[in-house]
Amino acid sequence: MAGLPFADRERIAIVGFSQGGVVAAMTAGELGDKIAAAVLMCPAAVLRDDAIRGNTMGTRYNPLDPPEVVKMDNKEIGRDFILSAFRLPIYETAQRYHGKACVVHGTGDRTAPYTYGKRFADNWPGCEYHELEGYDHGFKPNPDAATSIAANYLIKTLTEQ
Repeated sequence: MAGLPFADRERIAIVGFSQGGVVAAMTAGELGDKIAAAVLMCPAAVLRDDAIRGNTMGTRYNPLDPPEVVKMDNKEIGRDFILSAFRLPIYETAQRYHGKACVVHGTGDRTAPYTYGKRFADNWPGCEYHELEGYDHGFKPNPDAATSIAANYLIKTLTEQ
């Protein structure tokens, strides 16, 4: 991104939702001060705990020897995903980020419980944490409320530099 002619290297932000929130957090930890702001929306760091327990979205498997494919309703995850998630240093990597951050999570999220988002916020000093009472993993009943929080945070953070 920083190499694009229209990009302002001082104002690059990263935003991620669900597993993308995990990717955004770890990327921020890897890139450090190259990221001006990070926003995580319902970050699904639960994926590591699920892999260790051998239970993803209610489907059980042997976490030490998972099958090639685990089917969950209309979704599938593969053995390589489970084995990678099992050892993924999510918080350890994300903790290396010391920039501006915001986490938005709903207390009604049954896919990625809000405590996982709270842990990111607690590990990042100065992080803004927004807990939306009763909101689920897709930010129902009002997804616009969550996206407005994220957008307003980015506008405020990136324009104050």
